[in-house]
Amino acid sequence: MGDFNCKIGDRIEGNKLEVTKAGKLLLQLMDREELEVVNNSEQCKGKWTRVEKLNKSILDYIIIRKDDITKIKEAIIDEEKIMAPAKIMSEEGQTRTVFSDHNVIICKFRWTGYEGGMKRVEKEKIMTAQGYRKFEKLVRKEKISDIWDKEGDISQLYEE
Repeated sequence: MGDFNCKIGDRIEGNKLEVTKAGKLLLQLMDREELEVVNNSEQCKGKWTRVEKLNKSILDYIIIRKDDITKIKEAIIDEEKIMAPAKIMSEEGQTRTVFSDHNVIICKFRWTGYEGGMKRVEKEKIMTAQGYRKFEKLVRKEKISDIWDKEGDISQLYEE
């Protein structure tokens, strides 16, 4: 998930057709590694990730293995800037709120585990700040899908 600063055209329904050089590379990588753009899934609400005055574009993506798309509970692109960080600017006695030109993207996952033997459960968990730092270190070392597929317990990264 991130600001890829490239355009991938109609891989996202309703998007502009432009595909940039970096977008072609990203599409090749996605095809080769069997990855899917969550922005184009039914779980995703919202489309435009960057809005600058009247110009709208999609430059930020959530990408996941095709097999893992069902692990996405919900993705939200905050086009209304409800959750967007902002700063208050004061100039010549006038105060105004200034937002980033990129919209916030939130992605919620279905983490599936087992409790009490083979009882399958799904819990919604919130990652702590400390857990986020640990998870960031993990994903720098190996693929997210490999982390998910491991039987190891990563629940210590979350608060209930």
